[in-house]
Amino acid sequence: MKIVLAILIVVAVSFDLCGTSSAISPTYSSNMSLYEISRNIIQAEEIEKIIESGEAINYDNVTIHGDLNLNEAIIRKNIKITNTIINGSINFNGAKFEKTIDLSFTTIQGDASFNGASFNEYAGFRNTNFGGKTSFEGALFDGYAYFGGAYFNQEAIFRGSQFKWDLDLIGARFKEDADFSFVKFYGESGFVGTRFNKYAGFRSTKFNGNADFSLSRFNKSANFVSTQFQGNANFMDVEFNENFELTHAKFDRLEVPWRSIKDEISYDSSVYLSLVRSYRNLEWFKDANDCYYDYRKENQERETLGWSKVMDYIAWLTCGYGVRPGYTLAWFFFSILLFGFVFWIGDGIYKCDHSSSWEADASIEDIIYFSANILIGGSVDDFRAMKNYRSLVILERIIGWLLLALFLVTLGRVMIR
Repeated sequence: MKIVLAILIVVAVSFDLCGTSSAISPTYSSNMSLYEISRNIIQAEEIEKIIESGEAINYDNVTIHGDLNLNEAIIRKNIKITNTIINGSINFNGAKFEKTIDLSFTTIQGDASFNGASFNEYAGFRNTNFGGKTSFEGALFDGYAYFGGAYFNQEAIFRGSQFKWDLDLIGARFKEDADFSFVKFYGESGFVGTRFNKYAGFRSTKFNGNADFSLSRFNKSANFVSTQFQGNANFMDVEFNENFELTHAKFDRLEVPWRSIKDEISYDSSVYLSLVRSYRNLEWFKDANDCYYDYRKENQERETLGWSKVMDYIAWLTCGYGVRPGYTLAWFFFSILLFGFVFWIGDGIYKCDHSSSWEADASIEDIIYFSANILIGGSVDDFRAMKNYRSLVILERIIGWLLLALFLVTLGRVMIR
């Protein structure tokens, strides 16, 4: 009896093992790595069927084999696919996500296309690795969009998208071109520490909230032509390795030190003057003065020869366009030495005592003292100018009045805010 029972148990176990083996046998692709084969493998068609049936998706640490194609789909449940490898492309063009979508820490080996898609709630792409071309062109984000730490290996297109809430791209990496042209940001937009390895396009983009690009790096051209910043624009500690295009851009508070962009921006008079106003709004007065000085210098070099250019040269040399009082002070000392030298070389000045009619040759120290008093309007009763030098004395006094007036105006402009 015991022998019969043992035989029945062995047969039952063998049958169960065979059945189980048959049920879980996956389909492998010849191009899968050993790491992918060791993970749970889900076919893309299975996920499409689950979504089409209106069920939620929740996968973690799996491999999805094949292309996900949910063009124009209406997705009413949450989609959460994290720590996953998608061994193919995904197409959600025109899809409508009524709930959250979370693809954090997921690698998409093919292209990712969300053109015209709408996201009603949270869209999470934290540390997502986009292996192929990525496109969110014309997409609408009604909820919070998080792309922090995302890596874009190929071209990334967000052209014409709208972000109704905040966007966070902190620490993201764009290996190829990144296109954010004609995008509208209605909330806060964070690009802190973002790296743009190739062209970064923000042409005609509108930032209605604050925009934070601090600690970012632009290795190629950064195009902000015709961009509008309605709130604060923070570009502190940003590294620009090529052009920083701000032509026709509009802003009130652009936080970027002048020294970091002076050699990178293209000449545009309205941009220079907007930067000056922005620096004054921020109370960065040194940056405002330096920016205005460089603007006037650049404008002067572009002018054709004429009376206006002559006046610009005079303004540059005498007071640094009204923001360099040191220039005027230097002219004071130069004028004292120049006229003193002329008086000394020609024996044009004598010391005298009007009560005794006594006269004597003036030393070089006496002549410098005389020249300085003439320039600043002081008394020179102890000196007498020879007849041929009296006109020079009058000329020096007139120059002194002009320089003093110019110095006070320039100093007041720099010191009084």
